[in-house]
Amino acid sequence: VQRLTNGTFSTKYLANSYGCALPKTKFFQTVGLPETWYKKNMVTPPTEYVNCSIGAAYYTNDRKGVTFQNESALSSANGYNWSYYDVLLELVDYTNGTGGYGWPRRIVAEDLPNCSVLVIGDSTVDHDVMTGTMLSYFTGKGKTLTLLGTLGSDGNYNEGRAGWKAADYFTDRQYQGVTNPFYNPNSETFDFSYYMTNQGYSGVDYVVIQLGINDLYNSDASAIEPLWNNISGMIDSIKSYDSNIKVILNLPTTPNSDQSQHSTSEFLYRNIVIRYNEYAEKNALSKYSTNSVRCSYCHLILDPDTDIRDNVHPTNAGYEKMALEVINQINCWNAGV
Repeated sequence: VQRLTNGTFSTKYLANSYGCALPKTKFFQTVGLPETWYKKNMVTPPTEYVNCSIGAAYYTNDRKGVTFQNESALSSANGYNWSYYDVLLELVDYTNGTGGYGWPRRIVAEDLPNCSVLVIGDSTVDHDVMTGTMLSYFTGKGKTLTLLGTLGSDGNYNEGRAGWKAADYFTDRQYQGVTNPFYNPNSETFDFSYYMTNQGYSGVDYVVIQLGINDLYNSDASAIEPLWNNISGMIDSIKSYDSNIKVILNLPTTPNSDQSQHSTSEFLYRNIVIRYNEYAEKNALSKYSTNSVRCSYCHLILDPDTDIRDNVHPTNAGYEKMALEVINQINCWNAGV
């Protein structure tokens, strides 16, 4: 223990390798769409030493994390705080970007707009369950959701390509015989204006980007910055076409926590995903206005024990949770919060 404390693996050294994917921004929730944030998605390593509280009345250090209730007030009682400890049970220094608080939160009424949405992603979009759930939910509320995309059918359209990295959208790759519609051969890169013109779309209200799993899988920390640079490049191209488009980033989800379901590299993959999510949240906040780009909480609300069926793919119940979180973001944005 003395060697660990004073040597290379000191508490401070360990703290610098941690990532915490909890947001430090104001966030809002729709009435009837309560959420639970799970510890195994929040911090790495080790998640069992995360403490989180809501206001002064609710405190937990259990394995699940925090369940938020439908509170209508915008007050300090609805804020949240967290801290966590390294493997030597020493409090990790907040100055390293770890631990902290979330701004007070407020529940808003459901008042969905008629709108158009384009979802760009990998197999987690290609499965069509998330976008199909979104479509069904809007229809059930008497609202019109127009999903754009060259893939899918019967109104459930999207741009989900199994196995694709964010970087692949900047190349001339094909998918199931379909040429990458975002690739402009003249500029030789991802070009959102080129895509919209070629598809005959006059505009879109929301773009959801759900990429990163394939970039990070079987990789290390060197993949974090290039992935963010590609995501940021996509956003910049979207904003160049129309600065009023609202972009929602669905950050990568963590793997199933049952090692029998997949390879022994689960811990390493969980680590890199959470560290990327922290990096992406910080960079999105510093580069873009929250009126322009927002991160959803899809990366926090899936239970790794039950909502992820393997290394990367949610169960149908997991996809449905993700769909409701996107709907929550759209509804809150429409409410002006």
